[in-house]
Amino acid sequence: RQPLGSMGGGSGRVGAQPFELENEWPSDSVDSRHSGPPAAPVGPESGRVNSSAKGRRADLEGVAVPMVLAGLSLTYFWAFASLYVQLPGLYGNEGVLPVDTILLRDAPNLAAVSAKKLSWSGLWNELIKFQSAAAVGPALGLHTETVMDVVTITGMALSLLSLSCKSWRVGPVYLALFLLYRSFLLVGSTFMHFQWDMLILEVGALAIVAAPLWGCGGSTVTGETTRWLFRFLLFKLMFQSGVVKLTSGCPTWWDLSALTVHYESQCIPTPLGFYFHHLPRWFHELSVLATYFIEIPLPFLYLVKLVPCELLAFGAQVALMGLILLTGNYNFFNVLTIALSIAVLSDNGVAALRGRAARGKRGAAVLLGVLLAALCFTLWATVDLEGTPKFYLAFTLKTFQPWLEAALLVGLGLGLASLVWAVLTDCLAAARSRGRRVQRMLGVSVRAAAAALYFTANLVALTRVDDRGKGIQQIQAQSAPLWHYALIVHNQAVKFEACNSYGLFRRMTGVGARPEVGLEGSLDGKVWHEYRFKYKPGDPFRRPPLVAPHQPRLDWQMWFAALGPIGQNGWLATLSARLLQDSVPARALLEDVQPFDGPPKFIRAKLYDYHYAPALLPSANRSESAASGCLGAPGKPSPPANCVCHRSCKACGYSTAPNGKEDCVTCADPTSALHPVYNDGTGVCVRVVDGNASAWWTRRYRSEYLHKISLDDTSIKSFLADLGFGKIKKLEPKKCAASGLCRGLVALREVIAAPLETYLLPISLGLAWGLRRLCETLWPGRRRASAGWPKSPKEKQS
Repeated sequence: RQPLGSMGGGSGRVGAQPFELENEWPSDSVDSRHSGPPAAPVGPESGRVNSSAKGRRADLEGVAVPMVLAGLSLTYFWAFASLYVQLPGLYGNEGVLPVDTILLRDAPNLAAVSAKKLSWSGLWNELIKFQSAAAVGPALGLHTETVMDVVTITGMALSLLSLSCKSWRVGPVYLALFLLYRSFLLVGSTFMHFQWDMLILEVGALAIVAAPLWGCGGSTVTGETTRWLFRFLLFKLMFQSGVVKLTSGCPTWWDLSALTVHYESQCIPTPLGFYFHHLPRWFHELSVLATYFIEIPLPFLYLVKLVPCELLAFGAQVALMGLILLTGNYNFFNVLTIALSIAVLSDNGVAALRGRAARGKRGAAVLLGVLLAALCFTLWATVDLEGTPKFYLAFTLKTFQPWLEAALLVGLGLGLASLVWAVLTDCLAAARSRGRRVQRMLGVSVRAAAAALYFTANLVALTRVDDRGKGIQQIQAQSAPLWHYALIVHNQAVKFEACNSYGLFRRMTGVGARPEVGLEGSLDGKVWHEYRFKYKPGDPFRRPPLVAPHQPRLDWQMWFAALGPIGQNGWLATLSARLLQDSVPARALLEDVQPFDGPPKFIRAKLYDYHYAPALLPSANRSESAASGCLGAPGKPSPPANCVCHRSCKACGYSTAPNGKEDCVTCADPTSALHPVYNDGTGVCVRVVDGNASAWWTRRYRSEYLHKISLDDTSIKSFLADLGFGKIKKLEPKKCAASGLCRGLVALREVIAAPLETYLLPISLGLAWGLRRLCETLWPGRRRASAGWPKSPKEKQS
């Protein structure tokens, strides 16, 4: 340690108060290729300011990609934990879709594999053939349920480690997570066919290439090619999701009324979605225009390396995903997309987002956003300001088609140009590096080759958005041989879930009413009681839940079942059969309090139309509500036959009339005074407390969905047999090689399954924080590196 004035390379005239570098960032804290030549000192404090500025620059260098990898690890943990909670009820031997039956139906010769003892090479060959760990479990002496438990627990452990310690965010770990989650996708059938399952696997495939090959002592991943992979995926995701809303021809997207339906018809709404639904129509129309702006023109800025463009694109994307997260339960999708959007920010963009000195760049981003929004609004929309504002689209599908064709060509050209720029930047940085030059060049080459293949595969995925474009067809015809190879690359990438197409909210469902299926059971076929699901709308007086990041896959699939006939949802028949058999794992997917202590003898399903209840009843109806509608007071009309108050409501009685139709018969709460009921004119009951509607939903009977069935019904037996579930088959291992492991996994599930389902978000964050603190305690020397932080000055000097 010596005074700054005595160091070489400077004038030595630094004033009368020399200072030492003990508590300062060293001058070489940033690589020379980033920092450039040192600036000459100007005054006594110039050396201090210069070194601290370099320290702050080192703090922010290469932050984007590690944060994307951390976000992917977090979403992997949520996905595996959510699956772990539901495994016995969905895929167990007594579940809705037993994995054994699915495997034997899709691969009949698998029973022969499970009946013989294989060598390690034979097991490897079978694993490559079936590509799912559940398929080779019986050959190892393990039940498929045990194998699936091991897979989910291993996935949770690896994802938690990679979230807590940056030294675990390496390619082999993400390869293992990818293969483990893909094992479920291959055998998950109906309950795994969601777009976010495809998205997390595609992001996971890119993470295998983007992450370091092995532990790098906490070093950051700063490659531009790595960041380009996530930026281009985000571009594809948002651009396709925006374009398909218009190319689908859905009337609600074209007349800007989609969001007047969306908050009510989405799978599992949140309480805030109820209040957003009751906002004025002009607000919903303006919100649709803002959605078009964020999803169609703005994704082009993801590929532009300008700080104001990066800040605008990142801020708009986070705002959109944040609003979707607050108004709907979309499990881990929103957090994963926000993590992807971090890749839009370069090191300078991150510094501008965090630093006070970059207010000008943030102001430029806001100004750019206002100008682009005004330009798009001028070109796309017209507004009628007479009375209540009314917005219209200023173009049609026919005029939109040429614009889409040109936008696709511009997007592909911009993507290719940004890829070339990223590869050249990484090659130049590797060539100018001080050490391990060959290793760095090899890493750049591998990532560049992967990025080129990824771009080639997405050429097909993106151009399929506009198959009718004449320019696209002409390019495909002129480059037929090259296009043939692009199709081969695309098909292979799709086969391994490394390239997918997306179309979020392509068509708005639930227009006119939200359809919901209600399951009912009976002991005698006369008195029926409804089963209560944990999360989906059922009881009109139950508040919409907050579920995310957990995804209740049965409740989600019940929403899809209501959109089609029972013939398209054979799994619902298997669920009914499980309830008739009194399957404990299947009943665990429903609420704990059920109408029967044992199994019912009959099951049926009804289709209802649901609407959000009025936010506030008109004052004219409050005084007469106690003697009107469903109460059926003397002198008032009798309640309609389809006016149903849910049986589980504490303030409403429930009975069956002699004609077999349900009627509201009373609304007396045994613990309080009489609650009046308001009939909204369509035969739907809404309870009123203190002048406000306490119900969240109103519902009306539409039709029968599944006729009365029992286990003795021959029609249901033949229907299940056609689906391969006539007789539940089971893959038995040759011998149980790990009975102790099975008992331990069962005991572990009894302890952690319920808390994971209820408190998944705080548990995941708490475990990550605790594991990081444990690593810091056990390995103090690697404290900052293991957490992904830059090293302190003393650590760097040592």
